[in-house]
Amino acid sequence: FTYSDGNNSDYGKAVVATISGTSVSFGTPVVYQSSGAYYQSIVYDPSAGKVVVAWRDSSSGTGRAAVGTVSGTSISFGSTVNFVGNDISRNNLVYDPVNQNVYLSNVSAPYAIRAVVGTVSGTSISFGSESSLSSDNTTYLTASYDENTNKIVAAYTFASVNKGSSRVLTISGTSGTSGTEATWSATQVTWIGSVYHPLTKKVYITFTDNGNSDYRAMIPATV
Repeated sequence: FTYSDGNNSDYGKAVVATISGTSVSFGTPVVYQSSGAYYQSIVYDPSAGKVVVAWRDSSSGTGRAAVGTVSGTSISFGSTVNFVGNDISRNNLVYDPVNQNVYLSNVSAPYAIRAVVGTVSGTSISFGSESSLSSDNTTYLTASYDENTNKIVAAYTFASVNKGSSRVLTISGTSGTSGTEATWSATQVTWIGSVYHPLTKKVYITFTDNGNSDYRAMIPATV
């Protein structure tokens, strides 16, 4: 788990959880940023046997990332690097098993969707060139890897009306390209999330439907 420690100046912290049956126990929390860290995202890179953490630095607003190594019930981190130098809001990490790299989409100033590919080597990570997915002002963001098509589905909302839209992303080497934008909700939605379901071969997008008494809803997406 990664989180901001509200009792310690919002320091970025991580903790290892061990599951046994229906219970869970935790190791000792470890600081990965000794200042405010927000909008954390974490993903496991099985090709490197590491986890990658990305977050927003509270002081500079820049997007930062670090590689974590789990040993027993503890975790340690390599050097912190910027994945984007300008101000960001949310971010979402996705692992691409075909190219064996980490794909990171983020909402960066002027808060449009950007994307960048990260490659883990040892305890460090390097990033390719940043690409633009949408020039519109966006807010909420989620992304999932579609194992059936070897594509990434990014879903997001627009700041003006918060309608829900998506793009299919293709990774090649250390760069990514996006397909045509598709709208899945013409009304206001917030707090979106997504997950790939291997049995149905679809990506399911969850969201709060602000036009329907803030009910939680779900919609399947087929690539």
